[in-house]
Order: sequence, then structure tokens, then C-alpha cells
Amino acid sequence: MKNITTVLILLSVFLGSSQQQIYNLTFEDGTDGSNPAFWNVFEPDTPAVEVVTNPDPDGVNTDPSTKVLKLNVMTTNACYAGAETQHAILGTWVLEAGVTSNETISLMVNKSTIGRIGVKFVNATNGTIFELTSQTNTVTNEWELLSWDISSFAASAENNNIDQLVLFSDFTCGDPDRTGPSTTYIDNISWGALKTGDPVLPTCSDGIKNGDEDGVDCGGSSCGPCEAYPFDFETATPFVGADGASFSIVDDAGNMVGQLENANAQNFSNAQIITGSLDFSGPPKGFSMRVKGDRSTPILFKVEQDGNPAAFFQNGQNYTTPGQWQTLIFDFSGESSVGVLNKTVIFFDISSPSSDPVSMDTFLFDDLVFDELTVLSIPSSEIQDLKIYPNPTNTDWTVESASTIDKIQVFDILGHRVNSYSPGSNQAVIKGDQLQSGLYFARIDGVNGSKTVRLVKE
Repeated sequence: MKNITTVLILLSVFLGSSQQQIYNLTFEDGTDGSNPAFWNVFEPDTPAVEVVTNPDPDGVNTDPSTKVLKLNVMTTNACYAGAETQHAILGTWVLEAGVTSNETISLMVNKSTIGRIGVKFVNATNGTIFELTSQTNTVTNEWELLSWDISSFAASAENNNIDQLVLFSDFTCGDPDRTGPSTTYIDNISWGALKTGDPVLPTCSDGIKNGDEDGVDCGGSSCGPCEAYPFDFETATPFVGADGASFSIVDDAGNMVGQLENANAQNFSNAQIITGSLDFSGPPKGFSMRVKGDRSTPILFKVEQDGNPAAFFQNGQNYTTPGQWQTLIFDFSGESSVGVLNKTVIFFDISSPSSDPVSMDTFLFDDLVFDELTVLSIPSSEIQDLKIYPNPTNTDWTVESASTIDKIQVFDILGHRVNSYSPGSNQAVIKGDQLQSGLYFARIDGVNGSKTVRLVKE
């Protein structure tokens, strides 16, 4: 009886988690697929997915209060423009042969131009079950129903652990280029399948940038703030050493600084950190960093997209004052992306062999600042006898210095400048009444140098 009981238990568990289900994405609040933060567009310059109230109740979708998905496509977007759900937010499923409800997928569409609409299923290992792109809407600015025959794809070798839906809202691959933008509204996406797993929503501890996070497991509406420039190592900072190098924070004559050891353990040994996405729009920008080591060395400063190192920008400078601190400025004036690059990687002597002694491959670095190049050119020695109070505060901060304060710039955790002042005296007030609660950074420049401090708004 023991073996029979075990089989029955296993069978009941299987049946409990695997059952035929009709998936219907209605985009009403709180339903699967209704959170636009769980949809990704394919290109950074494409407007984000929106869920809006039906703007054009007609045709097959006459309810003026229903919620619908809105996809915008720009003229210059890729031929496969559209959006996709994040993996597993709808659960997992497979298509079963011979089950009628598993043989079609349909959706309602309202599009501003005539063009091809496509659908695609992807599994958890990014295998494609099907990609169908031949359907075309027949009217503009009116709701109609489109459907696709997917009956043959139950036999696909990739028909396992399906967990992603892809929509192509203006598919032009193989066709002439677009002549203008388009707006597509979609509603009531429906298909049947054998459910094999419940939806798994993004969390702040899954090691993936998902949901509305600004970085990996940080920012957005749910997670804690992302690490953000500037970095002065006066508090714990999650830089890490990679590819054979090791990172730590050490005391250098009373000043906490970052230290990278074994910088030449192998080719491409580095220090790195993931931050909130950086904004390179506007005036030319770059990074400044103070460096100290026992030998001269070239330094490559690279910023890339976490998980996609092919998206990057970099600049190299030379450290030339062994035994002394030197401020280097890395020019990123050729980069203009917004919200794409979020991982800093710093290489000291990127491809040379290990030194003898190995202590020659240890470098200190400090005071990393991301800003406009004109700002970074200001001398970086610190203002003396600087006081900021109260901190934290729920109103304003008072800044006092023994010398004249020329300029104060306040940045949010994403590196966006939110306030700027030119006091011209040894006392100033940073207004906090218009700032949301959270962490900010103030760069304070004076006749005797500059200093970056953290501000906490309660």
C-alpha cells in the first residue's frame, strides 16, 4: 500500500498544479498583465507601455470604461517593434495537442495605421514556440478582432515552460521602412493552455532588473534606493572586485577610500558596481575620480548596461603621479543615452601581467563623481570646517563653512540635479520642502575646494 499511496500523492500534486486554463488578459486593475511595469519594450527610445481607459469605444470593444494596453511605435524603431511580458509574470504553461482551446490565440486591436500585428510565445530558456507576424489590421482607429491558428505548435520541441508573451504592434521586417509613428491599443488577449505554474512577480531580491526597478533589485515603487553617484566610501559601498581582483574600503590618513588589490591578476581584472540608470542627456558629461598607487598606470573607465555588456561607453586616462593622489576626468561627451547604462567597471592597467612585487598592483580610488564636464573641472580639494545641520531633516538644511561657499548642487539617487545655489558667502540654506523623502547628495564648491555630502530628507 505504501507505493500506491506515494503514487496517489504525487498524482494529486501534479493535477493540482497542472490543469487546462483559459488565459485572458483584460488589463483591468489587479489582473494578470495589467501592470505596465511588467512589460518591456525592445528599444530604449521607445515610449513605455501604458495601460489606459479605452479611448475609442467602437467596433468589437464598445465599453468606454474598460482598460486597454497602449503601445507606441516611433518611425525609426526596429522592424520588430512591440513589447513583451517579463518572464513568468503570467505563470508557465504548455500547449496540448487535440485540445480545442489550445489551438488559437486572439486579441482585439485598434491601430492608427494599417500594418502587421504579431504574436509570439517564448519559454523560460528563451526558446521560441511560435512567431506569427502575417496578420494585418483591416481598419484604422476602430476595434477589430484578430486570431491566429497555433494548433501545429503543440509539436514544437520548445513547447515546455512557456512563460512569456510577445506582441509586435507594427511589424515591418521585409517591408518598406515606416513613414511615420503609430499607436496601437490592444485588449482581451485570449488563449488556452495547460497551466504548469503560477505567476511569479518580480521581487527586490531576485538578482534581475524587473518590474519598475531603476536598477537590479533597487529603486522603483517597491525596492530600496539604488546606489548612486557620487561615491566617497565614508559608508559601506557595494563595489566588488572581479576577474581576480579584490575590493575593500580602507583608511588613508583618516579618509575612507576604495582599494583594489591584484589589479593585474588576469586580463580585465576590475572594480565594479551596479547603480541606478544614468542620464547622459543634455550638456556633455563624464566622471571624475581620485587615484593613488605605487606606479603609473593607464585606467579605463567603462559604463555598461547590466546584463548587456554590448551596450557601453568608455574613456581612458593615465595616472602619472606615483605615491600621490591625482584627480582624473573621464570624458563621456560622446554618450547621450538616458536610463540605459547602469554598471560602472574600472580597469587599472587592463591587460598587463602581474607585477613583482604584487603590491604594485594595489590602487586606491576615491570621490567618484558623475556630472557635466564643466562642473568636473573644478578643483577637488575639500572645503574645511564644513557643517550641515540638521541632517536628517524634514524641512531645510543649513550649510556653514569657514570659507566662502561658491556653489551648491543637490542630486537625487539617480544622479539627476534637483537644486542648485550660488551663495557667495560662508552660510547657505538648502531648501527641502519640495523634495520627496529619501537620500540626496550635495556637492559643495568653495574657494578652498569641494566636498560631497549625503543628505537625508525625512
